[in-house]
Amino acid sequence: GIRIVHLRLSQVIDKEMPNNRIYPIFLEQILKNNKIEIYGNGLRKIPIINISYLNTCIDKIINSNFEGIINIGQENISIKNLARRAIKLLGDKNTKIIYNKEKTISNNKFTVDFKLIKSLFNWPIILYIIYLYG
Repeated sequence: GIRIVHLRLSQVIDKEMPNNRIYPIFLEQILKNNKIEIYGNGLRKIPIINISYLNTCIDKIINSNFEGIINIGQENISIKNLARRAIKLLGDKNTKIIYNKEKTISNNKFTVDFKLIKSLFNWPIILYIIYLYG
């Protein structure tokens, strides 16, 4: 029969990503104003994945017998920590994070489970993105 695989992808982090996504917005804010504005308290988490890691996952799935639904991502990261990574990349000691409590976005703290993708290929459960645009 036909093998069916449903890939549930995280937000892909890459230097070619659209400028209206959160990470490029943070980088642009650093370059323009040396600060990042976060709506709410920054605790909301989003699942992310680096493009090269995504390509590796897809290749491994294609070359396996896996069938079904699978979450593909590297980590769940808070908006505050994503901003800190952007500051490490382009900011300096004077770069500030400004929390705008009046423009609150849901502070949902749900996380996506990536154990299945990592266990299928004996990958470590915790993988870090050192340089998001590296």
